[in-house]
Amino acid sequence: MSYLLEQAAPAQDSQQVMLEGPDAGPLMPGLPSYPFTSNLIPLSKCLAPETLVAFRLNGQFLPPRNGFPARALLPGWYGMDSIKWLATNRCFGA
Repeated sequence: MSYLLEQAAPAQDSQQVMLEGPDAGPLMPGLPSYPFTSNLIPLSKCLAPETLVAFRLNGQFLPPRNGFPARALLPGWYGMDSIKWLATNRCFGA
């Protein structure tokens, strides 16, 4: 993930990242749909060597149920923050 974030060149004051997938759903019945996103993740965690963007599983491209084409992997964080079908990232200041 660190390579992708370095290529994205976040603003100097960025301290957090929000990962987003293309899928969406309502928070409650009858409400509009919103994209599924991660919690705000510290930029330092996203730049850590153990934080990955996975494209493959056991030598094969990720199956759709596991997040093809790309899935974030945040060791030590809840699985819900390992967004499937990774679409975008956003960096936030303080």
